[in-house]
Amino acid sequence: MYQIVDPDPRLSSLLLPAMVLHLDGCSGNIPAALSPSLHFFLRGGSEILGHDGEYHPVPDAYLLGPFIEHFHTRYQPGTVAFSVCFRPGVLYEACGIHPAGLVGAYRLLHEVFPVAACEALMQARRQQVSVSDGLAAFQAFLLAVLPHSKTGLFADVLMKVQHKIFSPMLDIAETLGFGQRQLERRVMDAFGLPLRDIRRMSRYGYSMLYLLSKRPAHGELTQIAQEFGYYDQAHMAREFVSLIGHSPTQLLQKIASDDPAYWLFRIAAPDFQRLFYVT
Repeated sequence: MYQIVDPDPRLSSLLLPAMVLHLDGCSGNIPAALSPSLHFFLRGGSEILGHDGEYHPVPDAYLLGPFIEHFHTRYQPGTVAFSVCFRPGVLYEACGIHPAGLVGAYRLLHEVFPVAACEALMQARRQQVSVSDGLAAFQAFLLAVLPHSKTGLFADVLMKVQHKIFSPMLDIAETLGFGQRQLERRVMDAFGLPLRDIRRMSRYGYSMLYLLSKRPAHGELTQIAQEFGYYDQAHMAREFVSLIGHSPTQLLQKIASDDPAYWLFRIAAPDFQRLFYVT
């Protein structure tokens, strides 16, 4: 169902590995995500379930911002899609877009990048090229529109002290050599979210990865919740319901079932980490 492709070395400071997806008429429950991402449908397409209870079509090529709510999507038969996440906090340096204006929203590619590059990518869809040729077109597009070998990013500085992400803000600021207000501004500029939301997303993200990597035995969730900074198991369950749509117990039951909507969570844990986590 999926293939992982490492980014071109010239873009490795901006992008995580890309994913090639074969989604034949299935649906998907997509969890909240801190990282903006680029999406291109070589064939088929998808629809998102809105708050009005109706499904709404998704563009063939778009930039998706950070989103702190889960959503449900369904794919057309024969859908082939490419997606790639930006490394957290690099959207402005990569695209010139402030992430705060893109939280929970998307932009069409031609609204963000040069029209000629977008047109060359869409030509691959219109011509119904092979998956390998479509992937080559997607990779060529990324190289054409994104800066190469970007260094000195604030996000890289922050990720170096990610082990302190749950420390008091004063401790983080002192470690980085910033004042607290300066740190708050820099985090908001880089991620589009305040530090409290970064902490919330990090806590849920790493606890979810742990659950996918080491399915807990009965009674272990309380200990896991405490290890990842939740007040208790009930606190973790509420956060999971908000960000994924299910409590940890419910999520694990869904993954173990034959419900095709949970294909994303069945990706092998090492691959899941490569695709969505900065190590």
